[in-house]
Amino acid sequence: LRSKAVPSVSSGEGHAGPAMASTLEAFVTRIGKTLGRTAEQVQPFAELLAENWYDTPESLSDVTPDDLAKLGLPLRFAKELVAAAEPQRRGLNSASREEDVRNRNRSTSGDSKGKSQGKGKESGK
Repeated sequence: LRSKAVPSVSSGEGHAGPAMASTLEAFVTRIGKTLGRTAEQVQPFAELLAENWYDTPESLSDVTPDDLAKLGLPLRFAKELVAAAEPQRRGLNSASREEDVRNRNRSTSGDSKGKSQGKGKESGK
């Protein structure tokens, strides 16, 4: 159950600190504007996210849009938030994350080397 008294995200009360809350609030506002919504229209959703301990844009990258919709966010807004959060999460780890994706794609491409020809066991290369 949600309480009637909801601390403002920008106030620094509750779980998120002021810097994290304002970062989340700015992120939510920016994504809302891409959908033609005002800061006032998306403010309740920023508060809802903070109440559920999503206190940075990066924290949204591990959830699905359906997860956020279950919290009460409109599904279209949730999809945009999750999509925009992924580049935020990558930050300094973008090169290693891109390499992980390439490795995953290689392992599912049908060109599997098999157990006896794994890494370091290639002949003639």
